[in-house]
Amino acid sequence: MNQSLIISALGSNRPGLLEGLTRHISQSGCNVSHSRCSLIDGHVLFVARLTGSWDTLARLEASAERLRRELDLDLQLRRIESRPERSHRLPYTVDIVARDRTGTLTELLSFFSEYEVEVAEVVTQSYVSDHTDTPMATIQMTVHIPDAQPLTLVRDHFMELCDRLNLDGLMEPIKH
Repeated sequence: MNQSLIISALGSNRPGLLEGLTRHISQSGCNVSHSRCSLIDGHVLFVARLTGSWDTLARLEASAERLRRELDLDLQLRRIESRPERSHRLPYTVDIVARDRTGTLTELLSFFSEYEVEVAEVVTQSYVSDHTDTPMATIQMTVHIPDAQPLTLVRDHFMELCDRLNLDGLMEPIKH
């Protein structure tokens, strides 16, 4: 029976870092079944769900300290129980463009929490507008709205929030 392990690794970006990490994972007998990687200010953040038998995951856990030292990584491992997929949730994408200010992301996350909307992914980026030299931000999210929530209510209240916070916002269903 396959089990799962979440790994998060943070280290200074350099050639071969991710290759070394994924090589160690595969040599332990684990499979990377889901992963995300981001480069932020010269640092790489790698997060993944690893699957394998109990002994392959144990092998990786036992070698974690050596891996930390060899690759100079901050490393966390956590065993997880596989949960059945939540059904009856509708996938939506949320896009925001606004003046960069403290608290915008927190306000958005609070809104979605209030409606019991699961936030599956968040990507933020700050920049300075070429035309006005105004500090700006983009926020992109993937959310899963419970089908018990009236969609028009959630969308209408989301647009009201955007108006109140002076955000240019869009919420659309993900089309596959």
